[in-house]
Amino acid sequence: MPVRPLPNHPSLENLRKQAKRLLDEIRAGDAAALARVREFHPQPPTAQALHDAQRVLARGYGFASWTRLVQHLEGVDRFTWDPSAGEPPMADADRLVRWACLDYGRWQLADLDGARRLLAEDPALARANIYTAAATGEVETVRS
Repeated sequence: MPVRPLPNHPSLENLRKQAKRLLDEIRAGDAAALARVREFHPQPPTAQALHDAQRVLARGYGFASWTRLVQHLEGVDRFTWDPSAGEPPMADADRLVRWACLDYGRWQLADLDGARRLLAEDPALARANIYTAAATGEVETVRS
């Protein structure tokens, strides 16, 4: 069997469930599960334990161990933002910069109307920091 890619939004909880299900299949003598063990476990165990199923699952996804898979998921989770879940929490000054500037690395274009509304509600945001000053054209604040 070839190594499978992780799903688009992998969750550790789901992978734990997969490992438990695989362990149940191994214990039941499922031929496909036993074939996965033979392929992905360096020394197929005689006693089936959860850590063996986790190792087989991790290696099936291309990781050397369950620990490496978990570390990967933790790293990905730390730097992932799902735009369908809404904006991450942020300060108004950060939101102003995000809305006022086009950012090719983001999922959404600039929201100039939102930036204008935010600035109208709190004009002091234009001078909150160098970034808001630059985004709103506050030349004197940028110079100082």
